[in-house]
Amino acid sequence: MASPQAIARQGELLNRLVLDRETAEELGRVDQIWMVPELHRVMGIICTTGFLKGKKQMFTLVQIEAFGTDSIVVNSSHTSVNPEDIKPIDSLIGREVWSDAGSKIGKLTDYLFDPATGEITQYLFVARGWSSLTDGSYLLQPSMILGLGSKRVMISNNAAQEISIYTEGLRHKVAKVSSFLQSDYAQTKQDVKSWLGGIQAITSQAKEQLQTLSVQAKEQAQTVGEQLKDTTQTLAEQAQEKSQTLKETLKDRAQLLGEQVKDKTQALAEQAKANASDRAEPEIVVSVQPDTSVIAQPTHTTEVIVDVSPEKPSESAQ
Repeated sequence: MASPQAIARQGELLNRLVLDRETAEELGRVDQIWMVPELHRVMGIICTTGFLKGKKQMFTLVQIEAFGTDSIVVNSSHTSVNPEDIKPIDSLIGREVWSDAGSKIGKLTDYLFDPATGEITQYLFVARGWSSLTDGSYLLQPSMILGLGSKRVMISNNAAQEISIYTEGLRHKVAKVSSFLQSDYAQTKQDVKSWLGGIQAITSQAKEQLQTLSVQAKEQAQTVGEQLKDTTQTLAEQAQEKSQTLKETLKDRAQLLGEQVKDKTQALAEQAKANASDRAEPEIVVSVQPDTSVIAQPTHTTEVIVDVSPEKPSESAQ
């Protein structure tokens, strides 16, 4: 029996390569899917070999090991069924789909089935006429089928209202594109509006930030100005104090120096006066003449005459 795998589509299996599991030899390609319409079930496959598809082999679902993406692997060791021993293969593909209200809905084109059990899960059909090119394909549940004929299948009118789309046609794609363009236009318009709103919000934020920065800069400038003013005033006061201190210091030093100069001048004056006094005293030259008269001639203009004549004896001496 086939290994469990995803739902298979009948149309995709046609002409697929069939390989023998034991010999890995090619047994042919899928020509038909063997199904029983009344049971809505797949029973096996029929493959053909040769250019003219002369030789046919049938493999039941039990003999199928796997439905691969590139081939179908079968176990040919079991006795295969002779296609000539089975009645002609019947299929619902190509039959028209009608509603019990008398409306032609479309035509069956394919079906989906479970590879593990062979159960047909859904039929595919297209709308009638040229609309099949524009409407795509639709899904039809096997339980919706009320009757089977050689050319038609009948479904209820209520079931026809519940049919869902399987693949989108041109009309759906155009409608979808139109809807997308409309929604995209609306979205683009909304995006542009949001974008403009965002720009406006950003501009407002930038304006507020610039205003805030301007106020902060003004406050900082005012603060710096006040600090500079205080610093300048402090420096001026310090300079004035230092100038006053220096002035007083220079005044004290000048007064002290003046007193020292005065003292030194006075000392020098007194010394000069003393020196002058010493130089003003005359030098006395004493000369003794024979007449015992002593004439003293000063070296300068002062003239002193000293009488050194012998004294007369006193009366007492006599």
